[in-house]
Amino acid sequence: MYKENNIINYDIKYSDACVNLFNDVFNDNDDGSLHAWKFEKNPFGLGKGYLYLDSTTCVSIRLFMSWMYVNSDKMISTIQAVDSATSKKFRGLGLFSRMTKKSVDTLGTNFVNFPNDNSLNSYLKLGWILKYSFKAKYGLTFSPSILKYVTGDIPKIVKINNKDQLMIPSIESKCFSTAWDLDALSWRFLERPFTNYYIFSENDKFIIYAKKHKKHIPIAQIMLSSDSIDDDFYNKFRLRLINQGILFVSYFGVNSKISNILKRKGVPLGKKLNVVTRGDISNYDLRVELADTDFV
Repeated sequence: MYKENNIINYDIKYSDACVNLFNDVFNDNDDGSLHAWKFEKNPFGLGKGYLYLDSTTCVSIRLFMSWMYVNSDKMISTIQAVDSATSKKFRGLGLFSRMTKKSVDTLGTNFVNFPNDNSLNSYLKLGWILKYSFKAKYGLTFSPSILKYVTGDIPKIVKINNKDQLMIPSIESKCFSTAWDLDALSWRFLERPFTNYYIFSENDKFIIYAKKHKKHIPIAQIMLSSDSIDDDFYNKFRLRLINQGILFVSYFGVNSKISNILKRKGVPLGKKLNVVTRGDISNYDLRVELADTDFV
């Protein structure tokens, strides 16, 4: 039986209970470092959310990660729903919807989230607005157009292992985008556990990506880019990827320069990335890339 008083505010002291529940429900293996990265070390703010207790045992969680968006005129603080899990015995009580609604009523006024198709309707029913929905753009690294480049004239791709390698992206659009500074970039690309990131840069142009494999095929999954890039820079990036044996580039994003490049050079494939919003931020266009999420 559902009991309203069993819902309590998330606090860092419940971190271990949340990690254990999440690992149990999803057969995951977080040692607590990913949870701490999201909710304790985040430069945009501490995590928020609710837990549902059965006596003293945590059986359901609904957790949100703090985030910040900015344009040329103002900053907007938001929270992003990232972790949700319910013990099998307590499913069917509507805990996801109840704790999500309670979060909307009490935790903040602006929300941005990236639900999959399975959970999208749950957000729409609770008042979120579907802002964007798009598939990743995939592009080949090789084409005749890059044969004119000489490898020696092109910067090398390097693994990100110190803060000095990071660059604050230049943003050309008037959209709201993540308020990246060097501390936020360091948190996102140096401190996130379990994933290595790589950067290709030249002057003020850069692309940060993660290496992924699909059916044993190596793919460069672009995470973040500057709007100063152009076709010439992108072709140099592709050539360097070929040198590393990477055959494809994938990109989830909207309202960025590279999304326009891949609109011409890429093919949409795979599952959609949905972007839903709630609050005043729904009135604005957003510049979205995978770096704005927690899941890569």
